[in-house]
Amino acid sequence: MAYRQPARIRLTGVRLTTQQGSAFIEFGLVMSMLVPMFFGMVILGMSFTKALQIIQFNRDMAHMYAMGLDFSSTSARSLTTQMQLSSGIYSPGNTVLILSQIKKVYQADCDAQSMTSCPNLNQQVFVQRLLIGTSSLRASSFGTPASTYINSLGNVAPSDYLTQSSLVVTGASTLPAVGSGDSVWVAESYLSLPGLSYLTPLGVPLSGVYTVNFF
Repeated sequence: MAYRQPARIRLTGVRLTTQQGSAFIEFGLVMSMLVPMFFGMVILGMSFTKALQIIQFNRDMAHMYAMGLDFSSTSARSLTTQMQLSSGIYSPGNTVLILSQIKKVYQADCDAQSMTSCPNLNQQVFVQRLLIGTSSLRASSFGTPASTYINSLGNVAPSDYLTQSSLVVTGASTLPAVGSGDSVWVAESYLSLPGLSYLTPLGVPLSGVYTVNFF
């Protein structure tokens, strides 16, 4: 009697139920990583664009401040809002602009005020400070002069900036050199970017963009 091989059964196009379940699980795992990465890239791209815009905005503000524009006036403050709107970075409460006029105290300044004692001699001091926007977002990198010495126009009287220690600039070593009678005009801007808060759990405490310009 001849030997007959057992028939082979080939299943094509058939996927077991367990295999289908595994595919859904794998798809879900992959998408759980790809979707956050995609939206993260979109948010970072938009934030990078806004960072470039706030840098340009701050440079323009510093230049106008140094050229003598009175930012204590309503019209000048409205101009800052209009420029933020035109650049696409404006949203109520998301920016602060800090303007500071800083000078170094020389003996001639003390003599002009007939002061025999001049505590802030050879120190860099604030002679004007103006805040536009939400001041609680960020403090200046050069210190916060006491508000009691700042009038409604943002100016500080010579009798105060020559004597009061709270008006001395911190971090003065990062400022340009100031000659007698000259000033440094400083503009600092901070833009809050709440869309970047998702990076905080990853160890990247980035929530906004800070920029500074000197003239």
